[in-house]
Amino acid sequence: MITFLVERDLDKLTQARVEKAERKPKQYILWDRDLKGFGLRISPGGAKSYVIQYRMGGRGFPARRYTIGKHDSPWTTVAARSEAKRLLAEVELGRDPKEAEEERQADQLNSRFEQFAEQFLELYGRREWAENNYKNQAGYLRNWIIPVLGKKPLATIKRKHITAVLDKVPANKPSLPRNLFVLMRLMFNWAVDRGALEASPVSGMKPPKQPQERHHILAHDELILLAAYAPKMGTVWGNMIQMLLLTGQRKNEVARAEWSEFDSANRLWTIPAARTKNSREQIVPLNAGAMACLDELAGVGVKDAEKRWPKRGLVFSHKDGKPVSGFSRMKRRLDKGLATASTVEMQPWRLHDLRRTVATNMQQLGVRFEVTEALLNHVSITHAGVASVYHRHDWLEEKRAALDAWSEKLAELAGDWDGILSRESRDKVGPQPHS
Repeated sequence: MITFLVERDLDKLTQARVEKAERKPKQYILWDRDLKGFGLRISPGGAKSYVIQYRMGGRGFPARRYTIGKHDSPWTTVAARSEAKRLLAEVELGRDPKEAEEERQADQLNSRFEQFAEQFLELYGRREWAENNYKNQAGYLRNWIIPVLGKKPLATIKRKHITAVLDKVPANKPSLPRNLFVLMRLMFNWAVDRGALEASPVSGMKPPKQPQERHHILAHDELILLAAYAPKMGTVWGNMIQMLLLTGQRKNEVARAEWSEFDSANRLWTIPAARTKNSREQIVPLNAGAMACLDELAGVGVKDAEKRWPKRGLVFSHKDGKPVSGFSRMKRRLDKGLATASTVEMQPWRLHDLRRTVATNMQQLGVRFEVTEALLNHVSITHAGVASVYHRHDWLEEKRAALDAWSEKLAELAGDWDGILSRESRDKVGPQPHS
């Protein structure tokens, strides 16, 4: 039987008071001064949970306790107080929160995993994840986990079923098993925290090994070959490849760009926070090469310089107006073309390597580390925590100078393209990128 120490010094439960509460040899409860029956339980191990205490039927009936949830997971003091008021109001109406919770848990135990998964996304994912992360995790769940576990009752899922999810991942996705494992571990721990499960089937399992990160920085002859061959991929794909190389931005940030984000007069591209990986707005100065790519995509020629770019719609889209897709198929076609277009042998590379290549060349151009980090929209140590409050400088002019220098360097390299491509390819392609 658990014994409790009772904290007699009643005061209002605040975030500060909760944070300062120290663990003791025995479990105890700090009661709130203002809301009778609302308290914070502290275990000997230091775990803190919000609770309510009540009597169904009034004096003379045994006291019951109901756990609202762990402090900061996701219950803040304010949120827990609000929930306590709601639950105590239910008690006044003759409804027992503990019985209602037990009924809910029974329903959840009998429900299928796919129902639980949607509840998890709504109650946890929407509240705890940034929009981009939510989309990624929901994709993992719906594309890889639900197809295997979806029809199974939540309480019947075992380790072998977790393994079955991981075994479905093809070998060409080395990072995915670990990402799926981490997500499933979070989900089942959440189910345990909420009382929907007694134990997690993931508990005690070793996560898949983190694949060794592979880096490839494109050499100058590889850059020349890629820039010279890109136009053969067509207007949309060709210009998208060059925009990745000219701006150093992430694949999805370029591929999902909208015309409304671009300011041709001031040569600026503003990527909204909702579309960036770290949920921070990014302002990208447009160098000469990027401007030329956008002119071509907009159908604006040199003689039509006074014409404006479109004000809405996707920059990179298929003929039906839908966003570009099929990156893996495009990359295979690009690799095949590069292999046959030149005697230069391209080392295995990924589209993300273009960002690394830009970063490395920025160092070679003498660009400051902070400017490169800002250009790539990284959240590094220099931007983290308290430091971020004092580093509001956006490095806009420095980024512009760096990207202009990078465009000029690419133009110089493009001047050496003759001899890189085969004769057949040279007949169809001119120097790239635009200078």
